[in-house]
Amino acid sequence: MINGHYTRVLASALHAFPGTQAGQLDLGAIRLVREYGDLQKILGLNEDNITPFSGSKGTRTLKTDVLPIPATARTFGIPDPVHAEAWEFLLDGGGAFDHFGYIYDSDSGQRVRDQLGKIRAFLNGFPVYSLVTSKAPAPPAPAGAGWADVGDYPTASTWDEKTLSRKHWAAMETPGWQTATAGRKFLLYVHHSTPRCKADTDDFDRKPNPVTGQIEFKCGGQNLSLDAYDGRRRPTSKYQETDLKLHLGSKAGTFTVSWLDPTNPSTTPFAQEDIQWQGSPEACKGQSPCRVTSPRYPYDLVLRVVQKP
Repeated sequence: MINGHYTRVLASALHAFPGTQAGQLDLGAIRLVREYGDLQKILGLNEDNITPFSGSKGTRTLKTDVLPIPATARTFGIPDPVHAEAWEFLLDGGGAFDHFGYIYDSDSGQRVRDQLGKIRAFLNGFPVYSLVTSKAPAPPAPAGAGWADVGDYPTASTWDEKTLSRKHWAAMETPGWQTATAGRKFLLYVHHSTPRCKADTDDFDRKPNPVTGQIEFKCGGQNLSLDAYDGRRRPTSKYQETDLKLHLGSKAGTFTVSWLDPTNPSTTPFAQEDIQWQGSPEACKGQSPCRVTSPRYPYDLVLRVVQKP
Protein backbone atom coordinates (compact mmCIF):
# COMPACT_ATOMS: atom_id res chain seq x y z
CA MET A 1 0.00 0.00 0.00
CA ILE A 2 1.24 3.51 -0.84
CA ASN A 3 0.09 6.26 1.52
CA GLY A 4 0.04 9.99 0.77
CA HIS A 5 -0.89 13.27 2.44
CA TYR A 6 -2.67 16.44 1.27
CA THR A 7 -3.77 17.35 -2.23
CA ARG A 8 -0.24 18.25 -3.28
CA VAL A 9 3.19 18.99 -1.79
CA LEU A 10 5.02 22.13 -2.93
CA ALA A 11 8.50 21.06 -3.98
CA SER A 12 11.57 22.77 -2.55
CA ALA A 13 15.07 21.86 -1.45
CA LEU A 14 13.71 21.24 2.04
CA HIS A 15 11.35 18.56 0.74
CA ALA A 16 13.89 16.53 -1.24
CA PHE A 17 15.86 13.59 0.13
CA PRO A 18 19.64 13.65 -0.34
CA GLY A 19 20.59 12.46 -3.80
CA THR A 20 17.15 13.07 -5.31
CA GLN A 21 16.11 15.57 -7.94
CA ALA A 22 14.24 18.75 -7.06
CA GLY A 23 10.50 18.28 -7.32
CA GLN A 24 10.46 14.53 -6.74
CA LEU A 25 8.28 14.96 -3.67
CA ASP A 26 5.78 17.17 -5.51
CA LEU A 27 3.15 14.42 -5.30
CA GLY A 28 0.37 15.03 -2.83
CA ALA A 29 -2.21 12.27 -2.57
CA ILE A 30 -4.59 13.75 -5.17
CA ARG A 31 -1.87 14.10 -7.78
CA LEU A 32 -0.48 10.70 -6.83
CA VAL A 33 -3.79 8.93 -7.38
CA ARG A 34 -4.53 10.80 -10.61
CA GLU A 35 -1.19 9.79 -12.09
CA TYR A 36 -0.84 6.28 -10.65
CA GLY A 37 -4.32 5.24 -9.57
CA ASP A 38 -4.58 2.57 -12.30
CA LEU A 39 -1.62 0.59 -10.99
CA GLN A 40 -2.17 -2.66 -9.08
CA LYS A 41 -1.41 -1.00 -5.78
CA ILE A 42 -3.67 0.36 -3.03
CA LEU A 43 -3.28 4.12 -2.60
CA GLY A 44 -4.34 5.86 0.61
CA LEU A 45 -4.84 9.42 1.88
CA ASN A 46 -4.66 9.79 5.64
CA GLU A 47 -4.08 13.47 6.33
CA ASP A 48 -5.07 16.87 4.99
CA ASN A 49 -5.70 20.14 6.82
CA ILE A 50 -6.67 19.61 10.44
CA THR A 51 -10.42 19.87 11.02
CA PRO A 52 -11.18 21.43 14.42
CA PHE A 53 -8.87 24.45 14.64
CA SER A 54 -9.50 27.89 13.22
CA GLY A 55 -6.97 29.73 11.14
CA SER A 56 -4.34 28.02 9.03
CA LYS A 57 -4.82 24.70 10.85
CA GLY A 58 -8.48 24.40 9.91
CA THR A 59 -10.30 23.45 6.74
CA ARG A 60 -11.77 26.55 5.10
CA THR A 61 -14.38 27.71 2.63
CA LEU A 62 -14.99 31.12 1.09
CA LYS A 63 -18.37 32.52 0.12
CA THR A 64 -17.53 33.81 -3.36
CA ASP A 65 -20.80 35.63 -4.05
CA VAL A 66 -19.50 38.67 -2.15
CA LEU A 67 -16.82 40.77 -3.88
CA PRO A 68 -14.32 41.78 -2.72
CA ILE A 69 -14.33 38.82 -0.34
CA PRO A 70 -14.47 40.14 3.25
CA ALA A 71 -12.88 38.38 6.23
CA THR A 72 -16.38 37.44 7.43
CA ALA A 73 -16.87 35.32 4.30
CA ARG A 74 -14.28 32.81 5.56
CA THR A 75 -15.58 29.79 7.45
CA PHE A 76 -13.11 27.49 9.23
CA GLY A 77 -13.61 23.90 10.38
CA ILE A 78 -16.34 23.20 7.81
CA PRO A 79 -16.48 19.63 6.38
CA ASP A 80 -16.82 20.63 2.71
CA PRO A 81 -13.14 20.51 1.68
CA VAL A 82 -12.71 17.22 3.54
CA HIS A 83 -15.51 15.35 1.79
CA ALA A 84 -14.38 16.93 -1.51
CA GLU A 85 -10.96 15.33 -1.08
CA ALA A 86 -12.57 12.02 -0.13
CA TRP A 87 -14.91 11.92 -3.15
CA GLU A 88 -12.23 12.95 -5.63
CA PHE A 89 -9.56 10.65 -4.20
CA LEU A 90 -11.83 7.59 -4.05
CA LEU A 91 -13.36 8.05 -7.52
CA ASP A 92 -9.86 8.47 -8.93
CA GLY A 93 -9.05 4.97 -7.65
CA GLY A 94 -7.92 5.59 -4.07
CA GLY A 95 -8.45 2.67 -1.71
CA ALA A 96 -8.42 4.30 1.75
CA PHE A 97 -9.24 7.74 3.15
CA ASP A 98 -8.82 8.87 6.75
CA HIS A 99 -9.21 12.54 7.64
CA PHE A 100 -6.73 13.31 10.40
CA GLY A 101 -7.85 15.63 13.20
CA TYR A 102 -6.40 16.41 16.61
CA ILE A 103 -9.68 16.76 18.51
CA TYR A 104 -11.65 13.68 17.59
CA ASP A 105 -14.82 14.60 19.48
CA SER A 106 -15.10 18.21 18.35
CA ASP A 107 -18.30 19.29 16.62
CA SER A 108 -16.48 19.78 13.31
CA GLY A 109 -14.72 16.43 13.67
CA GLN A 110 -18.04 14.69 14.23
CA ARG A 111 -19.57 16.37 11.18
CA VAL A 112 -16.63 15.21 9.08
CA ARG A 113 -16.94 11.61 10.28
CA ASP A 114 -20.69 11.64 9.71
CA GLN A 115 -20.27 12.72 6.08
CA LEU A 116 -17.39 10.32 5.42
CA GLY A 117 -19.49 7.49 6.84
CA LYS A 118 -22.33 8.31 4.45
CA ILE A 119 -19.91 8.39 1.50
CA ARG A 120 -18.53 4.99 2.52
CA ALA A 121 -22.00 3.48 2.82
CA PHE A 122 -22.98 4.81 -0.60
CA LEU A 123 -19.85 3.57 -2.36
CA ASN A 124 -20.05 0.17 -0.67
CA GLY A 125 -23.60 -0.16 -1.96
CA PHE A 126 -22.87 0.96 -5.50
CA PRO A 127 -20.16 -0.72 -5.44
CA VAL A 128 -17.01 0.95 -6.74
CA TYR A 129 -15.02 -2.29 -6.92
CA SER A 130 -17.06 -3.16 -10.00
CA LEU A 131 -15.99 0.09 -11.71
CA VAL A 132 -12.77 1.55 -13.11
CA THR A 133 -11.53 5.12 -12.91
CA SER A 134 -12.26 7.37 -15.86
CA LYS A 135 -9.28 9.18 -17.32
CA ALA A 136 -9.61 11.98 -19.84
CA PRO A 137 -9.29 10.68 -23.41
CA ALA A 138 -6.43 11.83 -25.60
CA PRO A 139 -7.03 14.81 -27.94
CA PRO A 140 -8.91 15.55 -30.11
CA ALA A 141 -11.58 13.79 -28.01
CA PRO A 142 -13.80 16.06 -25.86
CA ALA A 143 -12.36 17.17 -22.54
CA GLY A 144 -13.35 15.36 -19.38
CA ALA A 145 -14.19 11.77 -18.54
CA GLY A 146 -14.57 9.32 -21.42
CA TRP A 147 -18.35 9.26 -20.94
CA ALA A 148 -19.06 12.86 -19.80
CA ASP A 149 -17.67 16.09 -21.28
CA VAL A 150 -17.12 17.74 -17.92
CA GLY A 151 -14.08 19.73 -19.08
CA ASP A 152 -10.34 19.63 -18.55
CA TYR A 153 -9.04 18.93 -15.07
CA PRO A 154 -7.66 22.24 -13.73
CA THR A 155 -3.98 23.18 -13.89
CA ALA A 156 -1.91 25.70 -11.95
CA SER A 157 -3.06 28.46 -14.32
CA THR A 158 -6.76 27.53 -14.45
CA TRP A 159 -9.13 30.20 -13.14
CA ASP A 160 -12.83 30.91 -13.62
CA GLU A 161 -13.34 34.65 -13.16
CA LYS A 162 -17.10 34.23 -12.90
CA THR A 163 -17.05 31.82 -9.95
CA LEU A 164 -13.59 32.61 -8.49
CA SER A 165 -12.85 28.90 -8.46
CA ARG A 166 -11.46 25.87 -10.25
CA LYS A 167 -13.72 22.95 -11.11
CA HIS A 168 -12.15 19.66 -10.03
CA TRP A 169 -13.64 16.30 -10.98
CA ALA A 170 -13.24 12.54 -10.77
CA ALA A 171 -15.24 9.77 -12.44
CA MET A 172 -15.74 6.00 -12.64
CA GLU A 173 -17.50 3.68 -15.06
CA THR A 174 -18.26 0.03 -15.77
CA PRO A 175 -15.40 -1.78 -17.53
CA GLY A 176 -16.20 -2.34 -21.20
CA TRP A 177 -19.04 0.18 -21.15
CA GLN A 178 -18.29 1.24 -24.71
CA THR A 179 -19.77 -1.99 -26.15
CA ALA A 180 -21.77 -3.39 -23.22
CA THR A 181 -25.45 -4.16 -23.74
CA ALA A 182 -26.43 -4.25 -20.05
CA GLY A 183 -25.25 -3.34 -16.56
CA ARG A 184 -23.59 -0.02 -17.40
CA LYS A 185 -22.95 2.29 -14.41
CA PHE A 186 -21.28 5.69 -14.19
CA LEU A 187 -20.31 8.10 -11.38
CA LEU A 188 -19.06 11.68 -11.68
CA TYR A 189 -18.10 14.03 -8.85
CA VAL A 190 -17.38 17.77 -9.28
CA HIS A 191 -16.36 20.41 -6.72
CA HIS A 192 -15.22 24.03 -6.89
CA SER A 193 -12.06 24.73 -4.90
CA THR A 194 -8.59 26.27 -4.97
CA PRO A 195 -5.36 25.58 -3.07
CA ARG A 196 -5.19 27.13 0.39
CA CYS A 197 -3.46 30.48 0.77
CA LYS A 198 -0.90 30.72 3.55
CA ALA A 199 -2.45 33.86 5.05
CA ASP A 200 -5.85 33.28 6.67
CA THR A 201 -7.22 36.59 5.37
CA ASP A 202 -5.97 36.13 1.80
CA ASP A 203 -7.66 34.31 -1.06
CA PHE A 204 -6.84 32.90 -4.47
CA ASP A 205 -8.30 35.61 -6.70
CA ARG A 206 -6.12 37.43 -9.22
CA LYS A 207 -4.76 40.98 -9.08
CA PRO A 208 -2.20 43.15 -10.97
CA ASN A 209 1.41 42.82 -9.86
CA PRO A 210 2.35 46.29 -8.49
CA VAL A 211 5.76 46.14 -10.21
CA THR A 212 5.11 44.44 -13.57
CA GLY A 213 1.40 45.16 -13.96
CA GLN A 214 0.81 41.54 -14.97
CA ILE A 215 -2.29 39.81 -13.67
CA GLU A 216 -1.31 37.05 -11.25
CA PHE A 217 -2.79 35.04 -8.41
CA LYS A 218 -2.92 36.48 -4.92
CA CYS A 219 -1.64 34.63 -1.81
CA GLY A 220 1.41 36.89 -1.62
CA GLY A 221 3.26 34.40 -3.76
CA GLN A 222 2.81 31.66 -1.19
CA ASN A 223 0.34 28.85 -0.62
CA LEU A 224 0.53 26.35 2.19
CA SER A 225 3.42 23.99 1.45
CA LEU A 226 1.14 21.05 2.24
CA ASP A 227 -2.06 21.90 0.41
CA ALA A 228 -5.62 21.01 1.21
CA TYR A 229 -8.60 22.33 -0.71
CA ASP A 230 -10.07 25.75 -0.02
CA GLY A 231 -13.76 25.33 -0.85
CA ARG A 232 -15.44 28.07 -2.87
CA ARG A 233 -19.14 28.20 -1.99
CA ARG A 234 -21.72 30.23 -3.92
CA PRO A 235 -24.72 30.31 -1.57
CA THR A 236 -26.89 32.54 -3.77
CA SER A 237 -25.65 32.41 -7.38
CA LYS A 238 -25.00 28.69 -7.49
CA TYR A 239 -22.99 26.51 -9.85
CA GLN A 240 -24.67 24.43 -12.54
CA GLU A 241 -23.62 21.78 -15.07
CA THR A 242 -25.40 23.01 -18.22
CA ASP A 243 -25.92 20.82 -21.28
CA LEU A 244 -23.43 18.21 -20.08
CA LYS A 245 -22.81 15.85 -23.01
CA LEU A 246 -22.99 12.14 -22.23
CA HIS A 247 -21.48 9.19 -24.12
CA LEU A 248 -22.93 5.94 -22.75
CA GLY A 249 -21.72 3.36 -25.24
CA SER A 250 -22.55 2.03 -28.70
CA LYS A 251 -25.59 0.01 -27.60
CA ALA A 252 -29.02 1.47 -26.90
CA GLY A 253 -30.60 1.33 -23.45
CA THR A 254 -32.65 3.11 -20.79
CA PHE A 255 -30.69 4.93 -18.10
CA THR A 256 -31.65 6.62 -14.83
CA VAL A 257 -29.80 9.94 -14.42
CA SER A 258 -29.61 11.13 -10.79
CA TRP A 259 -28.05 14.27 -9.31
CA LEU A 260 -27.03 13.53 -5.71
CA ASP A 261 -26.08 15.46 -2.57
CA PRO A 262 -22.40 14.65 -1.84
CA THR A 263 -22.95 15.14 1.91
CA ASN A 264 -25.63 12.43 1.96
CA PRO A 265 -25.67 10.62 -1.41
CA SER A 266 -28.14 7.93 -0.37
CA THR A 267 -30.92 10.39 0.37
CA THR A 268 -33.53 11.51 -2.19
CA PRO A 269 -31.76 12.89 -5.30
CA PHE A 270 -31.86 16.61 -6.02
CA ALA A 271 -33.22 15.66 -9.46
CA GLN A 272 -33.74 12.42 -11.40
CA GLU A 273 -34.96 11.34 -14.83
CA ASP A 274 -34.97 8.33 -17.14
CA ILE A 275 -33.49 8.80 -20.59
CA GLN A 276 -33.61 6.60 -23.68
CA TRP A 277 -30.06 6.27 -24.96
CA GLN A 278 -29.42 5.73 -28.66
CA GLY A 279 -25.88 4.55 -29.27
CA SER A 280 -25.35 5.18 -32.96
CA PRO A 281 -25.68 8.03 -33.67
CA GLU A 282 -25.49 9.19 -30.04
CA ALA A 283 -28.76 10.74 -28.89
CA CYS A 284 -31.22 10.92 -25.98
CA LYS A 285 -34.47 12.76 -25.27
CA GLY A 286 -34.85 13.32 -29.00
CA GLN A 287 -31.65 15.31 -29.32
CA SER A 288 -28.17 14.61 -30.60
CA PRO A 289 -25.74 14.80 -28.93
CA CYS A 290 -27.21 13.64 -25.64
CA ARG A 291 -27.23 16.45 -23.07
CA VAL A 292 -28.33 16.71 -19.43
CA THR A 293 -28.44 19.73 -17.11
CA SER A 294 -27.96 19.62 -13.36
CA PRO A 295 -29.87 21.52 -10.70
CA ARG A 296 -28.03 24.50 -9.25
CA TYR A 297 -25.69 23.65 -6.38
CA PRO A 298 -23.55 25.68 -3.91
CA TYR A 299 -20.23 23.78 -3.95
CA ASP A 300 -20.20 20.19 -5.22
CA LEU A 301 -22.40 17.55 -6.84
CA VAL A 302 -22.52 13.85 -7.72
CA LEU A 303 -23.92 12.51 -11.02
CA ARG A 304 -24.99 8.85 -11.07
CA VAL A 305 -26.05 7.19 -14.34
CA VAL A 306 -27.30 3.58 -14.19
CA GLN A 307 -28.68 1.41 -16.97
CA LYS A 308 -32.08 -0.07 -16.16
CA PRO A 309 -32.59 -3.86 -16.54
